[in-house]
Amino acid sequence: MRNIDKYKEDIDKLCKIGKRLMMSMHFETTPIEAEKAYRGSYGDMYEEIKKNLPNFKLVYQEWYSEAKVLIKQLHYGERESNKDDLDDLINGVDKIIKTVF
Repeated sequence: MRNIDKYKEDIDKLCKIGKRLMMSMHFETTPIEAEKAYRGSYGDMYEEIKKNLPNFKLVYQEWYSEAKVLIKQLHYGERESNKDDLDDLINGVDKIIKTVF
């Protein structure tokens, strides 16, 4: 596996966890508004999704630390990799972020 593929895989994983953390925080801070927003969006899957959300207070720090390390690696890689790989990575990150948020 090329480094660029590993970075894309890590970004995808962190974005998915980040989305779930965002939902979890929404439920912890404004549960009524969160229920209205997500019940409408997820329909029949709402209860299952809500039940499987991570505990924000327990998971956030680990997620943040992993994301911070990845960003540092990407910054270092920016100076070390060839331009085509970097452009592919940036386009992939852009796509993932737009999908998640």
